[in-house]
Amino acid sequence: MKVSKILCAGAVAAAVCFTGASAGAATLVGVFGGNDPFPDPLILDDPEINTPALYKCDDVDEQDPSCVDEYAPGYTDGVFDVTFDSATSGSWTWTPADGVTEPVGPHYIVLKAGQPQNDGGWAVYELDPTEVFGGLWDTGDLDDKAISHISWYNTGIPPIPLPAAAWLLIAGLGTLVAVRRKKRA
Repeated sequence: MKVSKILCAGAVAAAVCFTGASAGAATLVGVFGGNDPFPDPLILDDPEINTPALYKCDDVDEQDPSCVDEYAPGYTDGVFDVTFDSATSGSWTWTPADGVTEPVGPHYIVLKAGQPQNDGGWAVYELDPTEVFGGLWDTGDLDDKAISHISWYNTGIPPIPLPAAAWLLIAGLGTLVAVRRKKRA
């Protein structure tokens, strides 16, 4: 009896150690009509989200799905690889470029499927850029329409609020005035 409990606990521990965590999954942010903004930054409802474009895989032939690569201007941090199982599903990987010491993968993946006249649109999925360097994709959230293109976006750097900068300036000037008065006294 004791041995079976130990074996059961070991099996559970092994399952936890060797299976992926749920944090590695993509989370649907939303489905939108029209087209995604590549190569411009992805800006959603939240003004904090202003993410620069990284890469776009454009599928130009529905009968023979494949990628026409388009990297965003100036992007050199990694290489994307996209495979197609069909016109509605496949997989992708991101490999950091040589010399990238602290790789951070893409933060958002956008699937564009269908045409506007047949209710086509695009779905945005959030990824954990420190854990997710690849995965599966499908157009299930877009009514299984054929893929038009897939785009990846990174996390933008949030701007420093002006009020914080103003307070720092005032504190610095106040310190200079206090030091100057102390020297005169």
